[in-house]
Amino acid sequence: FPGQVIGGRWKPLQYWYKKSIFADVMATCGRDGWCYVKNDAAVAFVGRLELRSTTFQTGEERILRVEHLELPAGPGVVRWIHDSAVATLDGAGAALEAIIVDEGKGNTESSRNLVAMATPAALRLRPSRVTVSAGPQAADGAFVADISVEAVAMYVTLTTLAHGTFEDNAFLGRPPGRRVRFFPAELSKELPRDAMRSFAASLRVEDVSSYATPAMPSVVVV
Repeated sequence: FPGQVIGGRWKPLQYWYKKSIFADVMATCGRDGWCYVKNDAAVAFVGRLELRSTTFQTGEERILRVEHLELPAGPGVVRWIHDSAVATLDGAGAALEAIIVDEGKGNTESSRNLVAMATPAALRLRPSRVTVSAGPQAADGAFVADISVEAVAMYVTLTTLAHGTFEDNAFLGRPPGRRVRFFPAELSKELPRDAMRSFAASLRVEDVSSYATPAMPSVVVV
């Protein structure tokens, strides 16, 4: 079909689905400090919940809580946890991440939920000056996006006209940055060389601070 994108260009919401909302085991928290962990898998889960905060102005990362988890088989198994550090977290000045680690699979990360405790307009972010460039192609055939940030960046979002998906997107960026792989779609009609050119030429990045309104200078009436 004209205009059809083969195999990708996911929206940010689709990346969130993969990382947290649609994961078999995921966690989230509210501003009142109440958090829940949910197991939708058909097997029992043994692992841990890690709650981490990142301060926007300084980039300081703190572990607020580590909670051991033993959840029976799902779906729909929920465990509630109250954490006083989350309840007192300055939501406009820091981001919260709720991370599930599967201890039965070699401490692999099962899900990561970036929880904003305030609306994007209320976040006290420094200008991240986020930039991106296409790096050398990886050995497994993936394309590479090298991201640089000068300050903590909320919802770093990558886009490209190439057909395929990023391994991660709409994430929390910390200085000095990180490398993200892009997997070109197998069904694309583009030749690998042409796909790489398209990826490099159209690669873009943005974050919440990119849309911040500069403060207006104060006016003194004499």
